[in-house]
Amino acid sequence: MITKKNIKIMLVNMILIVILTSSLGCGNNSKVSTEISSDASVNSDVAIQYMSIIKEYQKFADDLTNNMKSDFNNEINDDDLNHIWFSMRSEIGSYRNFAMNKESFGYALKDLNRDSNPELILLMKDYTMLAIFSTVDGKPKLLDSFWPRHRCALNNSNLLYTESTGGVDYWEYEILQISQDGSELLPLLQFGCEDGFYKIIDREKYNISQLEMEEFLIKYPILSDTTACDITKNSGIEFIPLNN
Repeated sequence: MITKKNIKIMLVNMILIVILTSSLGCGNNSKVSTEISSDASVNSDVAIQYMSIIKEYQKFADDLTNNMKSDFNNEINDDDLNHIWFSMRSEIGSYRNFAMNKESFGYALKDLNRDSNPELILLMKDYTMLAIFSTVDGKPKLLDSFWPRHRCALNNSNLLYTESTGGVDYWEYEILQISQDGSELLPLLQFGCEDGFYKIIDREKYNISQLEMEEFLIKYPILSDTTACDITKNSGIEFIPLNN
């Protein structure tokens, strides 16, 4: 005989079964979804959006290690890409404490603006940044390339820190983030020296004291080649050799 008490017990058990089944199912689906999207994101972006860049970079590295000159030759209609190898060659030509061979060249992939599309960072094995690309409308977009007078480090907040110099009388530091659409670098902070110290906020330039400039440099040190490498190495990106 089924009593009210038995009915209550049956209903409670059914509710518990539904809750447990639902929770386990959601957890498994969530995990699988995350793993697939993460793997697919990196693989598809390298294979499709950045493969033309990676191939040219490979050719550049091969020619450079064989003491040959290499020019950028790519179907992308972007004038900025034509001088990228010159900038990179200047940076690579500066002092390095390791042998210059094919294993010295590589890249990293990381989503720096949280749009689910990783940026491509061309690197030396000591984490010297050579160039950074994003994707716009499914195609690679050069955001910037670097050389000894325009160095860059990537910090652990996914921000770029650049130092540009034009000699003793001019230098500028910028903290930049990548725009949400990946099309440009947006300055968050700008400090520099040109006929006196200055900072730029919202495109407005203000004169500042030497003390304010020094306070900025305590937080953001001068970017020597080794300082820039150390900052980038600690950002969490992984160096992937070109010969992999």
